[in-house]
Amino acid sequence: FKSAGLSTAPYAVVDAKKPLGEKIAPASAEGHYNRGARYQQEGKGAEADKENQKAVELKPDFFPAYYNLGVLYNQTGRPKEALAAYKKAAQLKPDFARVHLALFNLYYHQFKMKNLARRHARRYVELEPDSSQAKVLANWLYPNLNKTAD
Repeated sequence: FKSAGLSTAPYAVVDAKKPLGEKIAPASAEGHYNRGARYQQEGKGAEADKENQKAVELKPDFFPAYYNLGVLYNQTGRPKEALAAYKKAAQLKPDFARVHLALFNLYYHQFKMKNLARRHARRYVELEPDSSQAKVLANWLYPNLNKTAD
């Protein structure tokens, strides 16, 4: 089983209509998060990490910053940190499908923990049943579902 087509992307900015980090109080969690999202888009990982960390310091239940930290850590080869950030994001927003896809990828590919991978794959399929990624996962989870008897 390969993860082809099973990708995760950073979470969007808090208010896409406003310039990043502006018109939202710059010292607020949202301001730090927006700057972190911009740095992440620009490939400035250290700066993105710092801004997202500041966002969660100011607002410990700020889901988008935890999710983006997971994406950043995963992209920079820090799977244990990515796992911790994604788990916190999933705890804060359990119905956000992409976090379950990210957890599936980590558990399956990095940690070789198939039972936990299956749990998150199932949750993703439940939340996004019509997505192409869910169909790939459903074929992996239930390989005999669409086969006909001889």
